[in-house]
Amino acid sequence: MNKPTLSEARREYLDLMQAWLTGSLWHDGTCAPFAAPDYDAARRECGLDWPAEALTMIGVKRLANLRQLTQAIIATKVPGDLIETGVWRGGA
Repeated sequence: MNKPTLSEARREYLDLMQAWLTGSLWHDGTCAPFAAPDYDAARRECGLDWPAEALTMIGVKRLANLRQLTQAIIATKVPGDLIETGVWRGGA
């Protein structure tokens, strides 16, 4: 087995964190009122459910977009700071 490169290891780590934050890693069910408590990957992908235990409710696609934008900011060395100022479990 080949040792992953630093960029591959970084990507795999960030993929793992994204799956963990959204609850996709363990198929965290929903706690939304009037919804079945089962995990629905399509709804979680778009942030259309209320994860029961996950740390974010924004969904996989939105979190992936924030990741891509943050990586672009770092790669192009844009000066300044980033701050997440959401409320409840926005998780951005």
